[in-house]
Amino acid sequence: MNSGFYPFTAKKSPATAVVGLFDYHYHMVTLELGFPPTANTYYRTVRMGKLCRVILSNRGRTYKEEVARAVTEIQNCNDTRYECLPFHASDRLSVDIKLYAPTRRKYDIDNRIKPLLDALAFACVFPDDEAVDEITVKRKEIIKGGKVIVKLEKIKEQENENKTSVD
Repeated sequence: MNSGFYPFTAKKSPATAVVGLFDYHYHMVTLELGFPPTANTYYRTVRMGKLCRVILSNRGRTYKEEVARAVTEIQNCNDTRYECLPFHASDRLSVDIKLYAPTRRKYDIDNRIKPLLDALAFACVFPDDEAVDEITVKRKEIIKGGKVIVKLEKIKEQENENKTSVD
């Protein structure tokens, strides 16, 4: 297992990572990604005869693919699915999100969380967004093109204070 901080860079595009920082010793990942789509446009309802299906929209699919491509470039890894996972299925995570909007248009910050977490799970940064126990979201200043900075950290397991020893 590697220790220390490992900075990586990738080409800048609307939804690709610009900077990634993986600290395998402390189980922390910081990513700078493109501004996520809103949950309102993330899914689409498609009518198929008498049935309706909810599917991922083109915008949602594009964002997920670009985040996965960016994370792969950052990790500099051949197998994007499992060998490069910084977090394991049993890990519980804390997520700190900083949103830098591309325009002055008003938006709900909670509508950006689900698409972002889905894209990170799709990119195999963590196995499933069910692993997230804590989320902090902050609206920051407007930046041309927009971006989001995501810091994921493994929550330390609490020691059982009532542990008794056998003498």
